[in-house]
Parts: sequence; C-alpha cells; structure tokens
Amino acid sequence: MDASGMVADLRGTARGAVHDDRASRELYACDASLYRRLPAATLRALHEEDLDAAVTACAAHGVPLTVRAGGTSLAGQAVGRGLLVDCSALDAIEIDADRRVARVGPGVVLDRLNAAAAVHGLAFGPDVASSSRATLGGMIANNSAGARSIVHGLTADHVLALGVTLADGTRATLRRGDPAPPALAGARHLGAAARPPDLLRRVSGYALEALSGDDPDWPRVVCGSEGTLAVTRWAELRLVERPAARGLAVLSLPSVDAAIEATLAALERGPSAVELMGAAALDAGAAAELIVEFSGEPGEVRDRVRATRGAQVLLDSAAQERVWAVRRAGIGRALRVATTAPGDPRPLAFIEDPAVPPARLPELARGVRAILGREGLDAAWYGHASVGCLHIRPRMDLRLPGAVASLRRIAEETADLVVALGGSLSGEHGDGRARSELLPRMFPPGTIAAFAELKDRLDPGRILNPGVLVDPDRLDEGLRLVASPPRRARRTAVSFGDAGGLARAAEACNGNGACRGSAGAMCPSYQALGDERHATRGRAVLFRAALEGRLAGGLADEGLHDALDLCLGCKACASECPAQVDMARMKVEALAHRHRALGTPLAARLAGHAHDLLALGARAPWLARRTAPLAGRVLRFRPPLPVRAWRPSPAVDVADGAPEVALMADTFTRYLDPGIGEAALRVLGASGARVRVVDPGCCGRPLLSQGLVGAARARARGALARLAPHAIAGRPIVVLEPSCWSMLVDDLPRLVPGDPRARWVADAAVTFERAVADLGGPPLRPAGEDVVVHEHCHTRALGGGREGAAALAGVPGAGGRDSGAGCCGMAGTFGHAHPDLSRRIAEDRLAPAVRGADLAVAAGTSCREQIRRTTGRPALHPAEHMAARLA
Repeated sequence: MDASGMVADLRGTARGAVHDDRASRELYACDASLYRRLPAATLRALHEEDLDAAVTACAAHGVPLTVRAGGTSLAGQAVGRGLLVDCSALDAIEIDADRRVARVGPGVVLDRLNAAAAVHGLAFGPDVASSSRATLGGMIANNSAGARSIVHGLTADHVLALGVTLADGTRATLRRGDPAPPALAGARHLGAAARPPDLLRRVSGYALEALSGDDPDWPRVVCGSEGTLAVTRWAELRLVERPAARGLAVLSLPSVDAAIEATLAALERGPSAVELMGAAALDAGAAAELIVEFSGEPGEVRDRVRATRGAQVLLDSAAQERVWAVRRAGIGRALRVATTAPGDPRPLAFIEDPAVPPARLPELARGVRAILGREGLDAAWYGHASVGCLHIRPRMDLRLPGAVASLRRIAEETADLVVALGGSLSGEHGDGRARSELLPRMFPPGTIAAFAELKDRLDPGRILNPGVLVDPDRLDEGLRLVASPPRRARRTAVSFGDAGGLARAAEACNGNGACRGSAGAMCPSYQALGDERHATRGRAVLFRAALEGRLAGGLADEGLHDALDLCLGCKACASECPAQVDMARMKVEALAHRHRALGTPLAARLAGHAHDLLALGARAPWLARRTAPLAGRVLRFRPPLPVRAWRPSPAVDVADGAPEVALMADTFTRYLDPGIGEAALRVLGASGARVRVVDPGCCGRPLLSQGLVGAARARARGALARLAPHAIAGRPIVVLEPSCWSMLVDDLPRLVPGDPRARWVADAAVTFERAVADLGGPPLRPAGEDVVVHEHCHTRALGGGREGAAALAGVPGAGGRDSGAGCCGMAGTFGHAHPDLSRRIAEDRLAPAVRGADLAVAAGTSCREQIRRTTGRPALHPAEHMAARLA
C-alpha cells in the first residue's frame, strides 16, 4: 500500500479536501459499529468526479478504498484502513413527479428526499428509523428496509438504475434491460449458485439470484454489496404514493414473548407495519409494546385499527408521529450505557440483525435467550416483528476477561440457530465485519465460491472495502473497546461524576449519528457546514482519541480544538443525542487543559471577565468608551458599551400573603439592559408576586464558557452565598437570562459538587417565563400582531418542555408561534469570532421566521442581538413583550 503516493495523486485530481493528518484520520476511524480501523487518509468528496479520482488513485497505488456518507452502519462496513471517502456532500436531488422517479446522489439523506417528494404526494418506500441521517448511498450499500417493509420491501426493490464507478476506474450505468459492463455480464452463470432463504428480509451475501434468467437485474447485484463491488455515484429510484390515511393500534404487553405472539395474530389482518419495543426502549410501564399500523382509505383504516382488541387507538397524524418518535428515540434509549451498573455493560451490535420467517420468531427469541443465559447475559430487544427481523443487543463489557471469547460463542451459536430456522444472518443492516465470517454457516461452499468469483470479476485487485463479505476479517478483530487503553482515573476541571467519570463520558457516543440531522437544534455548525468534524459524533471521536493518547497533544491537541472551536456550547446534544453526549461540558474540560498547557489567550480572559469589565465601565463610562477600541482589537469585535448600573424601582404593592419571588439581577440586565429588569418587576407584580431583587454578582457563565474553570468556580460560590438564602426560604429564583439560568440548574452543581447549596439553588431557579406562568400571568391586552417567539438553546435543551417558549405559551395572551429554529448562531462571543458562519446558522430558520412576523420575542441576549444583526429588526425580551401589553 503506497498511501503517500495515493495522497499525492489525489491532491492533484480531486476537488474535495484530502487529509492525512492524525486528527482527520481518527475522525473516520469509527462508525456506529463495534469496530475501529484507522484509515491512511480521508477525502471529503465534493463532486462525482472525486469518486472516480479516488478509485483511480487507490487502484494505482494498491490502497484499499472505503466509501461512506452518514457512517451509521452497524456491522463495521463503513470503516477501513486505506482511503476513507466521505460522500455526504454529494446530495443533489431531482424529482420527476410524472414518472414517480427520483435521481439522487449517494449523500442524500432520506428525510430530505422524502421532504422533496412529499410536495408531490410521494415518498421513498423503505423508511429506516435513522431517516434523519441515513443516506441513500448507505441504504443501497446495505439494501436497507424499514418499518413498512411488509408493504414496500427492500431498497433494492425501488432502485431503477445506478451510476457506478468500477474498480478499474471506468464508469457504468446499471439498468435492467440495458447492456451491463463486461465484467458483470460475464458473471450471469453465477446465478445458478444462489441459495437465498425463503423470506423477505434476506440481505446477507451477494444477490446472486439477480443474475438469473433472461433479464438480469443488474442494479440489484450491487444493492447490498456494501461497497465491495462498485462505487455508487448516483441512483435512480422509484417513488411510491403516500397512503390516504394511516392509523395505529398500540398494545402494551407483559413480555417480549407475548409481543411476538401478538405479532402473529396482527399479521393476519394485513398491517403495513408491526414494530416491537422491549422494556429497554420504553420509558416505563409495559415490559413490551407492539405498534401495529394500518394504511389505506380513511374508513377502512379506522375500522381495522378499532378492531384491534386491547389496543390504544391513534387516528390523528400528530399523535401517530409522537409514537413513531418514541420508537426512534427508544432505540437510542435502549443503547444508553447505565453509569450505575457494575463494570461497563453496553448493548452491543453483533447479533442484532437476524431475520427468520415470522412464524418462527418465538423459536428465535427462546433460542437467543437460552444462548445468552448460558453466558449470564441479558439484552435489549426491539425490531420489525412484521417481517421476522429482530434487533437483539447483548449487554456486555468487552474489557472483562473472557468477554471477547463470549462474544464469539454468542455470534456463532446465534448464526447456527438463525440458519436452522430458515433465516438470514442479516435482515437489513448488512454483514460487514460482524457477520461476513459467519456466511459459510448460512451458505453452501458453492455459493461462497460464487461470491468470491463475483468479487474477482468486478474487483480483481480486491481494493473495494476489503475484509467484508469475501475474505472477511474475523468478527472479533479490531474491536474498538478492546483496542482502547485501560481507563484510569483523571483529575478533571469540571465534574463528570454523573457520567461515571471523564473516560466513560468520552466513550458515551455510540456513533448513531443523530447529530447529523437537520430538524433539531443539535450541532448548528454541522447543520451549516455538513462536515463530520463539526458534528457531536466527530468531536466525541476526537475527544476520545485525545484522551486515549492517539492525538499527540492530548486534550490540548490542535486537531481536537479545530473541531471544538466551532462548538457553540448550545447544550442541545445533552438532550437530543440518544446517548446524551454533553459536548458543551467536554469542550470546557478540553479548553481548561489547553490553557494549562499553552497559556490562556488574552481574548479568552477578556471575554470571561465580561462582568468585571462591564461593571467598571458602568462606573466610568468615559473609560469604557476609550478602552472599547483596544478591547475590540483583542476580541476581534467591538464590545458593547455598558450603561449606568440598574437601580431597581420600588416593588409594586401587592396584597398581604402574596407569593414571594427573588429576581436575579444578572450581568446583562444590570449593565446592558436595565429596562428588561424594570419590565420584569412590573409583570411579576401585576401577576400578584412580591418581588425581591438580588444581585449575586457574576454567576460564572462567561468564565466557564472560556474554559476558565477555577475562576468560574470562585464566582459561582459567591453567587451561591447570595442566592442560597432565597432558595432556603422557599422563594423561586427568577432568572431573566437563559444562559444564566442554565448555569444555575446545570453547570453550577457540577462546579461545586460537594456544596449542598448548589442543588438548593438549582431546584429553586426558574426562567422568567416559567415564573409568570406559575403565577397565572398578568392581565394582558390582546395582541393584534403576528408574534414569533425564539427559544434559547439552553432552555430548549434543559427545560424539558416546561421553560422558555413553552411556559410563555401558557400565559394567556402572551404566547406566539415558535420560530422553529435551532440555535441563533450568536452564542455569546461565537458570532463575533465567526461572523459568516454565525449568519449562515441564523439564516437557516431564525432570520426567515422573524422577517415573516410582525414582532420577535427572545429571552436570550445573544438571540436578540443576532436578530438585530441579521434582520435589522429589534426583538423584545418576554418581560418587555408582556409589560408593553399590561391591561
């Protein structure tokens, strides 16, 4: 393998960026599977021609080639030791509604395709649970299916044509009825060796049966080949009509076995989906649930759903979507690592994809349970019960002695069980490195030999994704956790006790890729740039590599901080990530290490001590005006000029016995926007509260965000001393600035974990909107304007739907429509340091929503500034909004 020669050639021919530095290679060393393979180099393809260039360069220099996009494959087929090509940017979509056909690039995310198709009443039939980040290139490579495969089948059933690059660098179009390239046309005799099991969900091995007959299905041969036969440049797909109506019958059952038995009864009534969720995927209550969906005409759907005995009936589309959201989130919930469990048991994906005839599901469940019982293990269960495909993830700690041997025994015994039941080792996720070694247990020697011949015809140099399907890697080779160095206790700047320590927090990311979606708030910089380096997963991978000694600079490494630099600290990952990876906290820890190793930049010191600088400027405005240009040169933006410090007006008279609240005078209100404090006093008083204003000094938020943890802790203790008496007295602590509220409820208990006052204050702290809603709200004049309300990232992430915009909507006459946006893109100093990216984030959803409304309301100081910068329009704090309309 001449990796350096390949890199040199590729840099001269590819338009996308080619990297061979250690951080870039580590970034793609893992996917959503158990495996780790460090590539020699990476390429982020920007054009189809980049794929041609990659194949040509790899062939010339004997370098293995692995192509991926979402990187959500579970069997290890999206990692490799040679060149790793990320084709996420190849995401063009063309829809021919009259023909019901879409032409897509391999990087097109399924949700994006379905959104474009929905305009025409169409959709792509296979609907995988990871649709927010799964790409069509990956779905074709794995021949993916989804919840409704009983109706729509597999991805291969919808592929009309493929544009591919073959291993010799030539291009070909594969379409049924058209001539095939000679290497593939000469393989037609291999169809006689096909021995697929008789069931819908069979994606193990190559689809040799597609070569049979007088009219071979050339695209189907490549579907499910996991990147080992050709590289897909584009695909032409058949779309389906959306049904007139859908309805759900949800059954709560006492066990997984009971749910399987109920599946067999449900199948007799022609459902469009039957989904099983075990206890690990559910919040509480039932040991198992069965989601039975019916599709068709409204009257027919209604009758069939209501005929399901003992079921919760859901005919409303919004209610159904909530159930499917629980199904999607439940998978992530099932995969979380319990920080309180002894050792480090994780639900591992290595036998999680068997499919058998549905009637034999009970035997499969009993057999797997017996296999796991012999090893002393339990598992997380869920799956597509309608088509006999179960996802079973044994909970194991691979670092324990004998664990890897146990993994092999479980894999081999499960494979034999599945084959004995007439099943397929893989029902939708592919064989990859987890199951390819086991294929001889499923197929006779003649079929295995035919697989090898097909591979040799299309890829004689064996450069395309080696180690998968043909000449497979051992299933227990290159397991990431086994290859990782032993954990050791570390002294940290902030506490990671709730995550089981820093090392365990760094390993929490399971690679599911939910951070690559675009609908929520998570990873605003990834949503804007589409670069893996700036997704939570990418940052988590690099953080783990730094912690394990794979990056030379450790947690101070330049490559890690290149990725962390564009993390806005929005905290969305703490709630939206299925594994609850808290990248904002991890970034603070990494910044603290970097400052310790390299010194603290002056800009970070100035930004962190914003409270002191504003307080000084408020006492001497002339000094603030004179020093602002100097500070601006250091900070790279002109800081705001403070006003005279807020002197609260006397509290509004209220009736005896009125509830008391403590209103926190935060830095922004005290020195930049005292009018917000005055408005809050009027609104709280009009709501019937007796208000005490408390000045805690700085809560420590600016210091913490800059990684100045020691100084932040000192400030936090000072704030605690002033706030704790109010918490002890039972007064809600009302916070006007959401970032200060999140500091009190989320960060402060971790900064001073041994101080009980931190928990008291956290429990007492409420947002202004929540406080007003809890008081019943003041009498307000009705609004005639169209009001758009933007939720601050921190209240969205940490509020559990009770704070911020949701609370404001609970005040009669105060709410408006939600902006629908994620992060505003400002995030304190971030928007000034990265103005172009900041504006790009705002223009995604926030700025258009504000321009389309009469009035904008936003609690966050940064959010209001961003709205002003991007739209030229002012935005009001909720206190100002309500104060202006007091009756």
